[in-house]
Amino acid sequence: MHHKVKKKLLSATKLYLIVPEHEKAIQIKIQLPNAEYVQIDLNQPFPKKFEYLTLSHGGFNYDAAYDTPIIRYYSRNTIDVLRKSINYRNNSEATILELITLIEMLPNHI
Repeated sequence: MHHKVKKKLLSATKLYLIVPEHEKAIQIKIQLPNAEYVQIDLNQPFPKKFEYLTLSHGGFNYDAAYDTPIIRYYSRNTIDVLRKSINYRNNSEATILELITLIEMLPNHI
């Protein structure tokens, strides 16, 4: 991962997981400063390039009536759920382990 991308990801302000079942995630959304976020599908290889999405127009465009729940977790809880999500719905263990390594580097307040 390029050092500028890593630095930007380490500036995360919030972590959100898409959880179709209790403590089983399929996607993570990492909120960054400046009203933007990145999203990583756990069943795909860890991205080499990231698309920075805006939160300006309706946030995640989430509709609670139709969409899979999005839950905000603190970093420690995010790591726990990610560990339990390895091999769930074909999730990539390598992607999850790389995310855990990244999250462990985040400041403790997130």
